[in-house]
Amino acid sequence: MNLSTQINKIRDVDDQIFKLVDASLIDLTKDILKSKYPLTSKALIMLVTKSNFIKNSIFDICENEDLYSANILYRSLIEHSLRYQFIIMNCSENKNDDIGIDYYKYCDMGENLDFLKALKSTNAMFADPSFEELDTWKEISRFDKRFLKSTPKEIKAKKEQFNYKNMIKFLSSTLSLQKGMFKKIIPIYSELSSFVHGGPQGENTFFTNAIDEEARKRKLINICEITFEITKNIKLTTYLFASQFNQKYVIIYNQIKEASKNLSHIT
Repeated sequence: MNLSTQINKIRDVDDQIFKLVDASLIDLTKDILKSKYPLTSKALIMLVTKSNFIKNSIFDICENEDLYSANILYRSLIEHSLRYQFIIMNCSENKNDDIGIDYYKYCDMGENLDFLKALKSTNAMFADPSFEELDTWKEISRFDKRFLKSTPKEIKAKKEQFNYKNMIKFLSSTLSLQKGMFKKIIPIYSELSSFVHGGPQGENTFFTNAIDEEARKRKLINICEITFEITKNIKLTTYLFASQFNQKYVIIYNQIKEASKNLSHIT
């Protein structure tokens, strides 16, 4: 099995799709940002872009036969995909920009809050009493005036809707499009946790595949195949979303679907 040849076949089809997206993405971005969902649209476009960066890195790493690093990025890509699906399904269900507002307000705050908690813990561990009494909720309110009238309970509920388990719970009850892919990647996400966190199962898998060259190559190709599917579906869903504002995006949606058929003899 020639690993590089197989991955290049996937790359070739992916490049065809990229050309379709690249030629239309500026117009699409303008159209959806002008819609009644500006923050949701911004989140979706950025997740399309970020997932594409991860996809390209996965292809490169797999071609270098670095299975361990590929699995770490693979898990990150799955999480980006789930967040994308969670945001777009919320918007489709509620027909408003609330999920985009929450994403940029409460995810941003959540990251700041995690930093403050880490700062508090670190200073407590290293016996700096000046930080031991740090009230993280008050600090959030002080630095970001949007939270002055919010209670910790309200903020926590909004922030935690973007937790992995809560996104899964929501998606499992609403997702119909791409359900097969969704059911496939959830167990993979859990399995890959060991690679991200340096656990022994990831180590065992790594050494097993290091010994069996053909098994390792099959695994690397499979990662590239599913990576391609995940990012293709994100692009398809984005063009479907944009088609409600301009029907010309249906044409590109169909072109992407048609181009992806060229990979059917591999996947």
